[in-house]
Amino acid sequence: MKSTKKQISIGTAAFVIVAVALINTGANADALSGSESLVVSENTTNKSSPVAGTDHAHQHSPDTDQKNSEAVNVVLNEWDIVPDKTTVSAGPITFKVINVGPSDVHEIAVVKTDLAPADFPVDDNGNVDENSSDLNIIGEIEDIAVGASAKATFDLEPGNYVLICNIWDAGEKESHYAEGMFITFKVQ
Repeated sequence: MKSTKKQISIGTAAFVIVAVALINTGANADALSGSESLVVSENTTNKSSPVAGTDHAHQHSPDTDQKNSEAVNVVLNEWDIVPDKTTVSAGPITFKVINVGPSDVHEIAVVKTDLAPADFPVDDNGNVDENSSDLNIIGEIEDIAVGASAKATFDLEPGNYVLICNIWDAGEKESHYAEGMFITFKVQ
């Protein structure tokens, strides 16, 4: 398993800068328009926990996303999760996610825990046990296809979090989490 302290090469850093620029300039405009708290490309499915007090992501007001939440741009690739910041203030946080592949579908799960990623409970395949009492899964954006973007807003309290991709690819017999798709995240 990879260390939680990841070093980003100059090439990867340049790649992330380009991807974040694409997010901020309207790449996949439907997914980044701010019209709903959770918007994804048509052929993906998502499960999320919207801002506290709502039962469904689409009930959340778009004004809250645009005016009252802090945005975190996240790039997913094999085998990294690269947010543009790893510390935010408590409150509504909008994760704007793009999967740059090159070949695998990814997800992002926001996990509140005091465990280090290396200490997460996992199954025989290396996937995180999302039902563990040591983990609090705040929400997920699932099945983000290569080239697709998605976003969701979650109300985060102060504490330690880990962003993970917990996909198991049966065909390739690989756990994205075991491949190193996680990063620590702090909410103050």
